[in-house]
Amino acid sequence: MNRAYDAVTSIEAKKAEEELEKLIKTRSSDPTTMLNFKKWWWRRRARWQKWCRTSSTSNASSAEVANAKSVASGGYRKRLLDVITTQCSSAVLEGAEVKRQDSGQKTVGRGPSSADRVARQAVDLDADIERSAAAIQNLAQSSDITQSLSDIEMAQDDYNIHVKDTHRADKKRKSQKKKSKEKGAAKKKLKFFEKNVQDVNIDVVKCDVSMSKFCFTLLDTMGYIQEVTITKDAVSCMGPSCSGFCSHSTWCLHKIFHFSKEEDFIFKKNFNNSEWGQIIKAFPERVPLVRLPKCKEGFFVNVRQSQKDANCATCKHLLQSSNVQVSTEGPYRTIMRHWISRTFYFCPKLGCISKQPRNYFIQTYCPGATKLEFDKHLSPAQQVLH
Repeated sequence: MNRAYDAVTSIEAKKAEEELEKLIKTRSSDPTTMLNFKKWWWRRRARWQKWCRTSSTSNASSAEVANAKSVASGGYRKRLLDVITTQCSSAVLEGAEVKRQDSGQKTVGRGPSSADRVARQAVDLDADIERSAAAIQNLAQSSDITQSLSDIEMAQDDYNIHVKDTHRADKKRKSQKKKSKEKGAAKKKLKFFEKNVQDVNIDVVKCDVSMSKFCFTLLDTMGYIQEVTITKDAVSCMGPSCSGFCSHSTWCLHKIFHFSKEEDFIFKKNFNNSEWGQIIKAFPERVPLVRLPKCKEGFFVNVRQSQKDANCATCKHLLQSSNVQVSTEGPYRTIMRHWISRTFYFCPKLGCISKQPRNYFIQTYCPGATKLEFDKHLSPAQQVLH
């Protein structure tokens, strides 16, 4: 190990390494452990520190000479890694080219010749040396004895040192461009439009329009009544899933106002003056409302006489014969999207008759505003709605 440590050239170090491996295999009681220890020791940089500070002999290769010269530069050895790498690679390529020419081989293909490569490497080497020398001079002028890490980083940024080392951990990563975020947001909006707005059938039941707001009553695909109000400052919707993008307001702006999906403001919940002006101009003269059948308004409370059972339109509670029930007439949308007149039955509860059932559009019960009739055969206790 000492012979390998004191070796002047890599050739002598290689011979010492082979003799050391032979000695371990023949004399060691545990060759595997010793060989692993030898491999670990061989990778350490300490073996090269003493050799790098000695003058190389004629037996040393060009790469070793370049390495020894760059190490002899002192404290700037680590910052001149580009110069060392370029000189070593140039020496290796030169040796390989000489070996091929000595063996009679020729360079084939359309690539550059050895002379072209040598010339290009010389130009690159001169440029690297100039940048390194300028960085060293700048550091020497800015500080008297030592240089801090910040000075080294500033010199690297100013003179573009290590620009070819893509594997360096301290290389700054490129920040994501704003265009990628904008593309991601636009893609999200288009996906939302295709899923919740495009080719979705919603019935416009009622429309109330003024110059400051547009109010629409919609029956969505799930059979629920949705109240949508569009104003310049805000867009309100009763849908529980419309906290982010509102599918109902977007549907109105697309189907009623005829704005395309490329218009970005149809996904917004407030508008500027220019966008609000476009919305007012695009409103049609006639909004296509569904034709609702005429039905008798009001609720009628009586005792069920039919032997056929029924379910409460709101809570689905079973209503049997001789049970007290509340009935009314109203428009109903069938599964084929046809509107018909139908009689609905409810439990004798204010909570049931005050809610809008699915796929129905009836006037819900409101105390003092909705007519409520009782059968004359009901007792006073049965006329009380809880």
